[in-house]
Amino acid sequence: MLLVVWTLSGVYTARLLKRGWVAYDEGTFGQCAERVLDGQLPHRDFDDPYTGGLSYLNAIAFSALGTNSASPRIVLFLFFLGFVPAVYAIASRFASPLGAGTATLLAVVWSVPNYTAAVPSWYNLFFAVFGTAAVLRFIESGRRRWLFVAGLCGGVSFLFKISGIYFIASVLLLLIFREVCTPHQVPSGKPGSRIYNIFLKALSVVFIVGPFIIIRRNLSAVAMLEFMLPVVALVILCLWRDSRREAGPPGQRFVSLFRALLPFAAGVALPISLFLV
Repeated sequence: MLLVVWTLSGVYTARLLKRGWVAYDEGTFGQCAERVLDGQLPHRDFDDPYTGGLSYLNAIAFSALGTNSASPRIVLFLFFLGFVPAVYAIASRFASPLGAGTATLLAVVWSVPNYTAAVPSWYNLFFAVFGTAAVLRFIESGRRRWLFVAGLCGGVSFLFKISGIYFIASVLLLLIFREVCTPHQVPSGKPGSRIYNIFLKALSVVFIVGPFIIIRRNLSAVAMLEFMLPVVALVILCLWRDSRREAGPPGQRFVSLFRALLPFAAGVALPISLFLV
């Protein structure tokens, strides 16, 4: 089933790859890539509208495939070919092979074929999917190296466009929820400390205030529905779940949380650090 879905997706997208040219997108991407090839650095020698990773990737595309607007699209297509099996791998955990194949084809049709320019948002999507697949492998296996892989995906996504931080925040929320659902042994006769609960509530405030600060200048019903509602719902779920359990030893809870957070944070930091060096 995967091979059929992969083939159909590749053929369909390849036929649409060289259409929908938008001058200001193609021109911006091309000029930034050429400046990188000339030895200039994004945000130091020229104004890059994005974080800078896309300019380096497009520069590699120009160097390998020729200086033309099709080269970044070909590289995008190669990443797309990795995106398809990643979507299938995620869907197959929740549906039959036929259902996973159908879901993957729907995801394909509603993604790159709509606009095949090498915009950074597509790379945000790709690396969010790669990272989600890695997180699922962590949940299944318990091996923290998959969190490191997920962190790498989040860090690379951030380098393409700052909105990659949304994926990073979502994994942080997941790890917090996972800790809240993890049972800890409470010593008999000793009331649990509330230090961790205070820490959790402080994080909750950050997760709610952060998105609000981002959207406050363009506040609308759509923004509230798409950005604020999911975050608030997840935060409330974490707090509710935490309130239903005994307050375990804060040391155990902090260790449990940071054992998962540290490999993920290391993965996020690695590509960003290399980019800044």
